[in-house]
Amino acid sequence: MKNIFFFIMVLTSLLSITAYSQTITTLPPIGNEYCAGTEIEVNYTASGNFGANNTFFVQLSNDLFATFENCPIIPGSSSSGKMRVNLPSGRTEGNKNRIRVCGSSPYIMGSDNGTDIIIHRIPVSIGISAHYYNERNKPINFSVPGNYYNQAYWDFGEGSNPRTGTGYYVQNVTYSTLGYKEINFEMKSSSNCSYNTKIKSNIKIIGCEIKIDSNAIIDSTIMKYYDGDDNIQLWILPNGSISCYTIGRICIIETGGSLKLDVAYNSEIYVKPGGSLIIEGNNYNSVIIKAYGSSVKIREDHGTFIDCLTLTYNYAAAPKKGIEILKAFGMLDVKENTESSSLNATPNPASDILHITGEPSTFPIRIYSQEGIKVIETEFKSDIDISALPAGFYIIQAGGSFQKFVKM
Repeated sequence: MKNIFFFIMVLTSLLSITAYSQTITTLPPIGNEYCAGTEIEVNYTASGNFGANNTFFVQLSNDLFATFENCPIIPGSSSSGKMRVNLPSGRTEGNKNRIRVCGSSPYIMGSDNGTDIIIHRIPVSIGISAHYYNERNKPINFSVPGNYYNQAYWDFGEGSNPRTGTGYYVQNVTYSTLGYKEINFEMKSSSNCSYNTKIKSNIKIIGCEIKIDSNAIIDSTIMKYYDGDDNIQLWILPNGSISCYTIGRICIIETGGSLKLDVAYNSEIYVKPGGSLIIEGNNYNSVIIKAYGSSVKIREDHGTFIDCLTLTYNYAAAPKKGIEILKAFGMLDVKENTESSSLNATPNPASDILHITGEPSTFPIRIYSQEGIKVIETEFKSDIDISALPAGFYIIQAGGSFQKFVKM
């Protein structure tokens, strides 16, 4: 009887050992540096008896499996001793990662791969340390979030200096040309882990000049409420006055023109000397390009200002109706935008008399205060009496030419 009992106990022990002797060994992967979200092959060995519905799967950890993530298995990739999985795309940057293969029936945790794995995070977006609008020849800094890229490559687009750059942070990029610029960024790791899709971003370079398009809308055709096409210019001529909730993307205000808005959002507004702009609400992410002698009043500003000693409008393609109106006001020289200005007012500073040379005598002389108020208008004279003006900064205009001077 004792022999039978002893035999049963031995048999039970052997069956128990067999049931709980499963082992899984995770083998080192090929390479030790990867990008988050990429596919890798995991090899392993398994011994012992597993359940009929057992599934092998892969876990990833950067703290010796105090915590871990499960890696999705590529459908159809599993076979005896190997499988292909995707590393989680949102994985945090790190160089202490390890993987292990586990079984589900019963739940068995295998050994880890034995060496640390470096995983590079996917860059989400380009962070530009400047507004969407930027001034020509003014330095701009470009960056991507964090400093975890081993190799980062930039192409800053047409007109940039430098054109290309490397590293996660590039300083003092300037642009010599105006318009939209496409910024391209690509990241590679030291093990040539790369992303096929470049990250793109756009900025716009602005300067003290604007070309008036042939389809520009003249103020006299605008209704009281205007929120037009972002790509169409609104052109406000002398004596033109618009009051509305908001505007489209680009607005061009001539001397003597006025624009009053409730809000400005992503707008580009040019204001010549003697032009007036009032924004009663927020100016959000807009750029105001204003000449000395213009009047700009904004209650809450979150945009960009560009101050111009001379603000040039190019009328080469402008609507004929607008050109005729400017000529009728005596504000447009047929040579404007084809020859450089020759207006010269001396002395500067001046106390009583300004001597004027350079411009043809067919143009009237106008002088504006810093607030954009016209304080003197007279036919062309070589000597202008300014003795009655209060001390301060002023703009003198003859035709399409302007000069800033100081009254003492």
